[in-house]
Amino acid sequence: MRKWGATIESPAFYPYLSGRDNLELFSIAIGGIPPAKIMEVLERVNLADRAKDKYKQYSLGMKQRLAIASALLRDPELIILDEPTNGLDPAGYKEVRDLIPILAVKTGTIILCSTCCTKWN
Repeated sequence: MRKWGATIESPAFYPYLSGRDNLELFSIAIGGIPPAKIMEVLERVNLADRAKDKYKQYSLGMKQRLAIASALLRDPELIILDEPTNGLDPAGYKEVRDLIPILAVKTGTIILCSTCCTKWN
């Protein structure tokens, strides 16, 4: 299980904490995550420039990307994404849909999506 990562359809983080602080708290809970890894995963999901913003200020697409970042913290071999594009507007849908295959290639991670996309480029 340590080599798996996952997201749920509606990710839940602390709304009054920043995206970075939420990942720091999560990394303490799972243990063994070096501090530099947090900014690395935020960069991978294109949230580094919004790392200090409070989670409650994030769009739904940004919340989904933060959830994906949390799944990347352990460098998993497999990530399971449950409905990562559900409820997103067209721009957010495209952003998340385009991000998933890029992450798979750059990280070498197998990404399994539950009904997330109809077509891959």
